[in-house]
Amino acid sequence: MDLRDLSAYFDALTAYRAGDAAPIVERMSHAALAAVANGRELARDSVELRDRWATQIKTRRGAAAWRLADGLFAHPVVDVRAAARITGTSERAALTAVDTLEQAGVLSLVAGVRWGRVWQAREVLDAADAFARRAGRRRPGR
Repeated sequence: MDLRDLSAYFDALTAYRAGDAAPIVERMSHAALAAVANGRELARDSVELRDRWATQIKTRRGAAAWRLADGLFAHPVVDVRAAARITGTSERAALTAVDTLEQAGVLSLVAGVRWGRVWQAREVLDAADAFARRAGRRRPGR
């Protein structure tokens, strides 16, 4: 039971308007619990991904590549300027970090970008997409 079932959701709202709060409280409670479970799954996926990267990234722990790797969870698509901002380094040093993560398979170059190079952390994007699917996110107009 969740809020994706619009018919049941509107029925619960109708019951609420008629003075019966129990159906909407129950639907919202179930939706909140489902959201917590989904968030925990995303957190678990993120930790597993970060642990896997720890075996792939071949540089010292304090290196800019590690700061960039950690920043990819908030910014999974970066250019050199964004990488420099995330790592707190120059663009030259950020490019070295990007190269390290690209060699490790953490980042991949986005094809078809016309102005400048852009890299993506595909696994982070996939985890976010899975989170959205589990949440039942609908696209506008659907």
